Parts: sequence; structure tokens; C-alpha cells
Amino acid sequence: MDEKSLRIKELIDSCDLFELNLDLLVKDGLVEAVYLKPSVFDGHYFSMKSREKYLRCGADESLIKLKSVKDIDYKYHQTWDLCDDSKGLRMAPLQFYVLIVKDGIIPPKYLRKVSK
Repeated sequence: MDEKSLRIKELIDSCDLFELNLDLLVKDGLVEAVYLKPSVFDGHYFSMKSREKYLRCGADESLIKLKSVKDIDYKYHQTWDLCDDSKGLRMAPLQFYVLIVKDGIIPPKYLRKVSK
């Protein structure tokens, strides 16, 4: 990992990585909503004018509600080196998804630890 963002590096180095069984979570009716947090550099979601405004206001999160988990793009590739403290870019360049689950907690049976 490129160390342009020491805060992100610290997060990655100090946390465990878990795999989520999304199919089972959906099958059991626990997913209430899914949101996309697009990259600020993704022209599909932001015009140049709104992108500049977005960066000026210091926002890291702008969520777009998806119709279903079927709209998750598993082919999208990105690397952590997009995060750059010197440019004020923490998570803003990264695309990720936010799941809203029933009762706000993912039960352990849907998770598997894959690191540390």
C-alpha cells in the first residue's frame, strides 16, 4: 500500500478483515437497504462542478440508495493509494457500499474472519 494516507494505513494495519455472507443475509431477510458511496472522481455520479463543490465542503460521504444488493458492482477495482492526506482526500476517492441490516447488527453466523 502506498502511504499517502497514514490514517488509512493505521486503520488497515490495526483492524481485522471479515468476509460477509451477503447471499445468506439477503435470503434470511436481514438486509433492509443498500447504499453506494461513489468515488468523488466517478464522473458517472458527479459532474465536474458538483465534484469541486463536494471536495471544497470537506465531505467524505455522499450516499446513493440502490434498488437492491443485485446493483452492487463486484468488478469495480480500486486501491487504497487513492487516499491522500496531502490533498485532503481520506475516503472520498474510494467507492464502497453501506448495508442497513435489521436491528442494526450483523449476527456472527454471517461473518468469517479472514485476517489476523
